[in-house]
Amino acid sequence: RAVKREFPDIPCVVLTPFSHGITQRIMNEDLSIFEYVFCWLGNTNLILSIIKLIEDKMNLEHDIDEAGVQMILLVEDSIRFYSSILPNLYSYILTQSQSFATEALNSHTATLRMRGRPKVVLARTYEEAMDYFVRFPENILGVISDCRFPKGGVKDSEAGLKLLSEFHRRAPFLPLIMESSETENAEKAEKLGFRFIDKNSKKMNIDLRNIMAEHMGFGDFIFRDYDRPEGEEERTEVISIMFEMKNENETTATKHKNEDFFKELDKDRREKGCEYAVLVSMLEADSDLYNQGIVDVSYRYPKMYVIRPQFFIQMITLLRNAALNSLQYKLQLEEMRMQNIDITHFEDRLNEFKSGFERNFNLASSKFQKVIDEIDKSIDHLQKTKQALIGSENNLRIANNKVQDITVRKLTYKNPTMQQKFKEAREAKSLEDGEVSGD
Repeated sequence: RAVKREFPDIPCVVLTPFSHGITQRIMNEDLSIFEYVFCWLGNTNLILSIIKLIEDKMNLEHDIDEAGVQMILLVEDSIRFYSSILPNLYSYILTQSQSFATEALNSHTATLRMRGRPKVVLARTYEEAMDYFVRFPENILGVISDCRFPKGGVKDSEAGLKLLSEFHRRAPFLPLIMESSETENAEKAEKLGFRFIDKNSKKMNIDLRNIMAEHMGFGDFIFRDYDRPEGEEERTEVISIMFEMKNENETTATKHKNEDFFKELDKDRREKGCEYAVLVSMLEADSDLYNQGIVDVSYRYPKMYVIRPQFFIQMITLLRNAALNSLQYKLQLEEMRMQNIDITHFEDRLNEFKSGFERNFNLASSKFQKVIDEIDKSIDHLQKTKQALIGSENNLRIANNKVQDITVRKLTYKNPTMQQKFKEAREAKSLEDGEVSGD
């Protein structure tokens, strides 16, 4: 604070380690006198990013007015997050600028291209981001925005959606990217036509680079054209061309040939799904072959051409017109392909049904057989029980017959004692009966 009071025009930045206690303290401190507050996360590239960010902010208006330099607007109020994303963002931009500079016609142009790299501008509120957009509407290359940040002095959970929607209304073709740690915002963003990046993803930096390469003009230059405007359903791609620019300074010791780049260009064409590959080259300047105009090198690699820069527009026009003439045939072929796919899918579903029915039939048959076997076992068991009951009945009948056949004679057979007792009992009974008769 003392330095800022003494030298008010010198930018001052707070760089602090990240912890919960420091975060709470920052929230309660008045940091308005400082340009930025950054969180040290161990990435030494952060220092370079801080310098570049301040430099871009100071030179922004001059470079836009004088040279029409483009800028990337980053809308983010999280200190920890913009401290993490800025080094990766600058690293990617500088890498692309260096690659772009190698294709310059001379060393002076290469320097201009490096110095003309896109600026990065950080806005931390809705109003600050809108101010940049209003001031430089034609120079914004793209917008990367969080979803939750202050709007009207209050933290708004949908400030990013509102901001990007307003940008889209005013500039329909401006590339807009939303990044958020709240995954439910993905559906909202994509419904409004914005690209979405998950802050929680481990490959967030890779996702961001891929989207920037595809929508902000970084990476390979690919020309694609369709038969219908963007946003309409069932669009058909008419043509896709991958361009590669090559040049060589006069002071270079080792001279390259055009064919040195054919293999890599063909690989890039196939990886990006392009129909044609065109090498726009200033190499081999004395070659009569390459100076004559459009050179077809499809004998080496399919659908590849080499041209000088002056034939760039003619090449696009030529290939596009040829593609438009063959569009009807492409549509017919696509219709036939879809019919074949439908037939194949029908046949696949029929085979799947047959296989499923056969499997269910086999399972049912095995269960039926198992039940029949169990019934046979039960019948056999009941038959044995029946035989046992019949046998018991016979035994009871024989026992009853034996009981009915028992007499005193049989009981006293070969038993003199019992015979004597029964004889005495009979005699006593006879005497008693006689006495009764006499009376």
